[in-house]
Amino acid sequence: MQQNAYLESPQDHGFIKMNEAAKEKLQQMGILSGIAIALHNIPSGIATFTAGVEVPAIGLAMAIGVGLHNIAEAAIAEHLGAFIAFAIVNDDGHSHEAALYGIVAGMMATMTVKDVFPTAYVYANGRVHLVSNGVLIGMVLMATGLSFFKYLGV
Repeated sequence: MQQNAYLESPQDHGFIKMNEAAKEKLQQMGILSGIAIALHNIPSGIATFTAGVEVPAIGLAMAIGVGLHNIAEAAIAEHLGAFIAFAIVNDDGHSHEAALYGIVAGMMATMTVKDVFPTAYVYANGRVHLVSNGVLIGMVLMATGLSFFKYLGV
């Protein structure tokens, strides 16, 4: 008999009690999130490599900037992406880069729908409007930011 994941209300100390099934689901989602972050940094490494081939100073500046910005999660994946790009990208490098971005976007979207949303609903404890509002706010923030950058010409 499979146990369903459940959460209890926070106690006085502020922690949420979970059964083992809930803990396992949360740990699995954390591992998948880490893998997704690492995988999404591989195309970034490819972009850094591509920029470095065109103008080495820009490639070096990108590598240093991204490395310092994402030092914890991108330290290995970014370099792995650059080595993959070096090995497989030819003169038509943008097609390969586009395909890799598409693959990573599909993986991240799948993980979001399969793992992140269900976990958010578990934590909502029946208040699904919190999840819906959070998704909507996130989309509005992204759209606003992208529009702002487009306005600035970035």
